[in-house]
Amino acid sequence: MALDMDKRGRDMTRRLAAFWPRVQEVLGQGQTFLNFYRKEALPHAREAKERGDIAEAWRWRVSPLQTEKTRQFEERANMAEARARVAEASASAAEEENARLRRDLEVHEFLGDLEGQDRRVMEAKVKQLDLDSRTDGRTGIPNSRRYEEYFDDVISRVSEADEISFLFIDIDHFKRFNSAHGHPEGDVALRQVAQAMQQALGEGDFLARYGGEEFVIILINRDAALVAENILNAIHDNPYLQRHKVTVSIGAQTVNGAEVDSTIRDRANVLLREAKAQGRNQALLVFGDGAEPVKILGRSVSHDIAPSFPATPTITTLVVPIGKPGTQGLTP
Repeated sequence: MALDMDKRGRDMTRRLAAFWPRVQEVLGQGQTFLNFYRKEALPHAREAKERGDIAEAWRWRVSPLQTEKTRQFEERANMAEARARVAEASASAAEEENARLRRDLEVHEFLGDLEGQDRRVMEAKVKQLDLDSRTDGRTGIPNSRRYEEYFDDVISRVSEADEISFLFIDIDHFKRFNSAHGHPEGDVALRQVAQAMQQALGEGDFLARYGGEEFVIILINRDAALVAENILNAIHDNPYLQRHKVTVSIGAQTVNGAEVDSTIRDRANVLLREAKAQGRNQALLVFGDGAEPVKILGRSVSHDIAPSFPATPTITTLVVPIGKPGTQGLTP
């Protein structure tokens, strides 16, 4: 009998020894929960109560672990959303870089195949790539890069006897047009304006898209007033532009070859801003330093997208003969 009791005692001791780690684990979990409840759950509950969110305070007191899991899940969801945005931005940057690399690879392939293909064909392809880099994709006319090259060339080669005119052209209320009709229709308007101006220019006149809705024209020994009037009329007579009530404003500065420098475009830009301030759909021109500006008014349109205009403005077109630098011309 004593032996059986001793054996059962040893068995009980072994079982307790085997079970004891689990007991310690449970006690540890209990202590962890108590620490969490005191340090995390109760402060959250008090904060929620102070905010007046009784339901939130109740959740922290009754089921703090589940509430904490919910909070952690929301944090992980926010982090996942942030990572997704970063990944999207990285993908966009990678796509742009891939496009650049594809263009570079195309050029290198052209140059690398010179030995195996007709040299004239390859040179034509390379020339076309160079032309594309200087052409505006929306309008098909020279872009700002080609304009800068042409302007520098003009300054370097004109003589004192030459007369240089610089015209800045801006589409009136173009942002309103885009808002009213959408950007795809805005691209159509840009092309129509470019085509109308090309029709108004002569051989040797230079037209480029400067950026956005702005264009530049450089004339050498040409009647800037006549060109400006032709542009205003061409814009007015274009069926698409007339239907959508699109007009332009022009600022033009004319100087002789001895006076031409980079400030000519700044002065033309000032005249453009003044033309827009005086009502748009017009050109302001200055012939030489210190001369009074000449105004040419375009034929009127009813601006349904520009309500600041009167419904029936006065129809006025001034045909102004070009003057030499220093000539006063007509006042506005």
